[in-house]
Amino acid sequence: MIDVQTYNRLVKVDVMTKQDLSSYKDGVFDAVVHGIRDYSNKGYEYNHYYKQGYDYGLGIVQELNIQGACFLEGEE
Repeated sequence: MIDVQTYNRLVKVDVMTKQDLSSYKDGVFDAVVHGIRDYSNKGYEYNHYYKQGYDYGLGIVQELNIQGACFLEGEE
């Protein structure tokens, strides 16, 4: 069995705050629904979680297009 300090060095835990989760969900929503990034009035231009969510949403759109769903192409 390893001690807590060793475990913490070996495993990096990324804890999301409510703000981070909200940014992530907004990124997914913008990719899936709008197809474009929307940085206006949100301060998301440099937000890591928004960008991760947006990339994940683009993956969803791509997979749905492969399966025959029809989505409009937006800018990245």
